[in-house]
Amino acid sequence: MEGLRLATEEDFDGFLVDIDMPSMLGTEWVERLTSLRPSLVPRVVQLTGMDVVDSTALPAPVVWKPLTRASIDRVFWWWGQTH
Repeated sequence: MEGLRLATEEDFDGFLVDIDMPSMLGTEWVERLTSLRPSLVPRVVQLTGMDVVDSTALPAPVVWKPLTRASIDRVFWWWGQTH
């Protein structure tokens, strides 16, 4: 919840949000951000280590763990496209 509060109060270039967080699912976090500051949603990239995820049903692009240099480069590329 602290991250969501900060996201609505401060300016960030991007958000890397784990889909499986302890306090809420990352998809729920993105949905809440959508209702609070919809202009920030294009800056979200979701992260997961789950084997089977239908990424077409998710509200933001996905990168899979473990992260590689190439996947991190894609995240920064995505953020560059959204600004």
